[in-house]
Amino acid sequence: MDFTSWKLDLFLYEFLFLMVEITVLFIIISMFMAYINARFDLSKYLQNNIFSYFKAIFIGSLTPFCSCSTIPLFGSLLKNGINHGISFAYLLTSPLINPMIFTMLLAAFGIKITVFYIVFIVIFVLVVSMVLGKMDPKTLLKDDFLKPKSMFFAKNPHPKTSIFTPQKPTTQAKLSLKSSFHQAVQEYVKIFKYIFLGMFVGASFHNFMPQDLLSVYLANLGIFGIVLASLLGILLYIRTSLIIPLGVSLAGAGVPLGVIFSFLIAGGGCSLPELILLKSMFKTRMMAVFIISVLAMANVFGVLLYWFY
Repeated sequence: MDFTSWKLDLFLYEFLFLMVEITVLFIIISMFMAYINARFDLSKYLQNNIFSYFKAIFIGSLTPFCSCSTIPLFGSLLKNGINHGISFAYLLTSPLINPMIFTMLLAAFGIKITVFYIVFIVIFVLVVSMVLGKMDPKTLLKDDFLKPKSMFFAKNPHPKTSIFTPQKPTTQAKLSLKSSFHQAVQEYVKIFKYIFLGMFVGASFHNFMPQDLLSVYLANLGIFGIVLASLLGILLYIRTSLIIPLGVSLAGAGVPLGVIFSFLIAGGGCSLPELILLKSMFKTRMMAVFIISVLAMANVFGVLLYWFY
């Protein structure tokens, strides 16, 4: 088998793996959220207050998802009418703080940097998401994500067989698991083209990790290397399980910690495949806010490490 054929096989395997992974996650999470929402009013547990922002960050810290895998739950939160700022707090946190990353950081870089990293991410996400939560969602989100739609609520024009009482619009339909599954599949079909394109790009970039380029060209650029590293990170697709090992490899090659963490935060928190998926939910302004937030988080943390470590 020649090199080109081997690369093609690797690409096809990666593409199929990512498609299966995101498909299973999307349908299961969407089905679960639909089923839960039919029985509980989630907005009561995630009301628009500061405690709910901490709850969203906590939920994000428990989910070991990569940037693309956060999309199903994020979309479900929006569809459940959860404030977009609170939902955004989950979106930013999930790929950057989770038990796997915490364990790897602790083993690779020690307790001081690990605690500094987690505290910084939590504070940054809290501030940015609370500011975003004050903005008009109509200027940020596409119409399907401005309020709960038929995925979770259904008005039946025939009162005798209605699962939604017209006189009491707050009554929720008690969906069965089967009905929840069918609705989740319908939602999946709506954004399939974004998922397909996103996973295609992800498979293309997943095995392109320019460690030699980073170690040679970024190691001696000083503070400017931090900015360049964050831009390179967003262009690549870095899975959660690879973030810390890649950082250790770069550190061994002499790349400064500030540059390494700028690259890892940008690459873990955002990627081209994720942006393609988010395009189905976000308007241009929200896309800009998301990209700028991740870049700012990566660069500020990188500069702080550059100055103090």
